[in-house]
Amino acid sequence: MKQIIYFIICGILPVAAAGQVVTHNKEGSLIKPTKDSTEVKLTVFLEGPYDKGKMMTELNKKDIIPLSQPYNVEPWNYPGNESVDSIPNIHVVDWVLVDIRSADSAGGATSETIFARKAGFLMDNGIIFNPDGQTLLSFDTVFS
Repeated sequence: MKQIIYFIICGILPVAAAGQVVTHNKEGSLIKPTKDSTEVKLTVFLEGPYDKGKMMTELNKKDIIPLSQPYNVEPWNYPGNESVDSIPNIHVVDWVLVDIRSADSAGGATSETIFARKAGFLMDNGIIFNPDGQTLLSFDTVFS
């Protein structure tokens, strides 16, 4: 049976990936395993800040995006230490938390099936980057 990997982004949008490549938008998404990590290209758009093909960066402009990932509290309880000295660029919309879950179905992709989790920055074009604001989100685990 083929393994299906589910990406859960802040509990808002499930995206399923079977094998190496998942396509869920016109640009496509990519899962790229390397020797020591896995890089993912995920594109999502949040309805609230979406306007004319991009998302607004008002939180960034108003300097109210926290410098440390905000998911270390209920309901996420994520202990990650992602942080920055300053928001890396003007295209950052906000932090997002991405879960990678392995299950036989979307309904089975519960919190018990999480095998990797990371916080990153959502950019105005919908792509999620590492906290450096320049490289695609990567996980310190190899999966395919």
